[in-house]
Amino acid sequence: MSKSVVATALITSLFLGLWGCGGTITKKPPINLESKGKLALVSYSLNNSIVEKGKKSDSGPGLLQKKEKYFEDHIEALEGILDDFLNNMNDVFGNAPVIDIASVTDNETYQNLTKHIPKKMMGKDVAPGADKLIVKGVNYVSKADTEKLDKLAQELGVDLLVLVENQAEYSMSGGVGLKMGSLSLRGGAATLTLKTNLSLYEPGQGIILNESFSNDSEEKIPIAQGHVNTKHYPKCLLSAGKKNIDAMKNFFVEQKNLSQQPQQP
Repeated sequence: MSKSVVATALITSLFLGLWGCGGTITKKPPINLESKGKLALVSYSLNNSIVEKGKKSDSGPGLLQKKEKYFEDHIEALEGILDDFLNNMNDVFGNAPVIDIASVTDNETYQNLTKHIPKKMMGKDVAPGADKLIVKGVNYVSKADTEKLDKLAQELGVDLLVLVENQAEYSMSGGVGLKMGSLSLRGGAATLTLKTNLSLYEPGQGIILNESFSNDSEEKIPIAQGHVNTKHYPKCLLSAGKKNIDAMKNFFVEQKNLSQQPQQP
């Protein structure tokens, strides 16, 4: 992982921590997770819209398409990046104790509290998390729902909650294109970008960290007649996700090192 990626993440975090209420500059101290207690992953999701950079959100499956079939490659990709994140959680968060994910997903109270409840408006689900894909019993929880987060922390017996949201998009990196009216004849290859937002919630304190990591896939996605071959989503999301995980590891190492240095008032 390049130093520039780590530096960008650190600068973003420190800049966001400089501003307090009313525009007052308040320096946010770096976080040493080892001093925070136990952590639990309670939210992990992927936005269901993967479109070309700068384009409107995906309209989703058509009337004659089954939702499960339409999103099957998205789901496989999400399962891959979730597994990779779970396998690397201990390294990402250093020596901070992380409870086993089964202790979360097998908890009946967790499932009841985080179950998605649709809210229909003009036939469309507008409830928080309606545009999120979830897998393996790890549901979506809004960072703004402090009441629910406090209940989860108490139920799971942890000091910090981890919430992760993923958003993917692609950009053309080669090829040619021809557009005739609404018909796109573009062909070539695209690079997929994965943006991962990681937040830490501490009961009584709220969100103490809200950091984003973004990287491109190593592999290219073929594009034919303006359509992306979604079969490549799993491999491309995983390669971009691995870069984001490396950036997270470096970020928290740097945060720990900064926390051990004398802090100016």
